[in-house]
Amino acid sequence: MPGLDPFDRYAERYDQWFERHPHHYNAELRALRALMPQVTRGIEMGVGTGRFAVPLGIRWGMDPSIRKANKK
Repeated sequence: MPGLDPFDRYAERYDQWFERHPHHYNAELRALRALMPQVTRGIEMGVGTGRFAVPLGIRWGMDPSIRKANKK
């Protein structure tokens, strides 16, 4: 799929950045929790490696990036 190469190429670096910057990760996680609708089921589009989906309790997700999808 055109335009996905950067997402495939930098999938690991994306996750590593959040590991090196836990304050930023936690701040973003708090912001997402505050904005997330209160529903019992849903799907995250662009779920990536699941870094945010898992702690937010999102059970289903889709991502066109092959590397991110295979990392799970």
